[in-house]
Amino acid sequence: MTASPPALALHYLGGCPGRTHPDDVEVTVHDDRFELRGHGWGWRIGFGSVVRVGEPQPSPDGEGQLLPVVWAPEGGERTLMLSGRDAGRLRFLLAHGVAAERFVQEQPLPIPERGRVVPAGLRPPSAWQRELRRMRAVTVAAMVVALTALLIVFGVAVFVMGRSGGAGHWAEDRALLARHDDDLRSARERDDADALSRALQALLDECRRLESHNGATGNTGEDFTTVRRTCATVGVALF
Repeated sequence: MTASPPALALHYLGGCPGRTHPDDVEVTVHDDRFELRGHGWGWRIGFGSVVRVGEPQPSPDGEGQLLPVVWAPEGGERTLMLSGRDAGRLRFLLAHGVAAERFVQEQPLPIPERGRVVPAGLRPPSAWQRELRRMRAVTVAAMVVALTALLIVFGVAVFVMGRSGGAGHWAEDRALLARHDDDLRSARERDDADALSRALQALLDECRRLESHNGATGNTGEDFTTVRRTCATVGVALF
């Protein structure tokens, strides 16, 4: 629960519309205004309507000081006159409140985005709001960097796996062509024309099947080189 501001005991000498007689009043100063409360009446004056807070002067009755406050209600400027021992304290509070209000009012409005209307009276962001926005921007930037790094790692992993996966069949193809080459050599040694024809056709068919892999990124390594050399003997070029 927020504590109420303390009330200052002063003597009213004039300056409020409709109140011409002196009276003892209590004055409370809030964040955006100060209030006078007399016997059966009261007045609330916003800091935005205060023109000037004067300097304390000696009070005519010798009790404390006399404080003039120039303000502008409807109908023109008036000078509020308050006297008493708390006049100096009131002057400090009013001067501080009026200066703070003017500082806020004098801040430039943010530049509106194209097609966007800035509402009248919009105040610039406070220090903690600017800090919050800065922290959000830093967090978003860090997340973007982390996500980019993760995508790069994922892409490299996929590339490596693709290459290794694509090159894995050449070992099996090398073994299969080796068997066909052995059959071909055995048929020659036996001088078996039918077996020689079958072995040669099987080797040629297998090499032609391997032509579908031409240009693949996995066409590297010792297994591929051996397969390419073997297929070259039957007129099939692999690359």
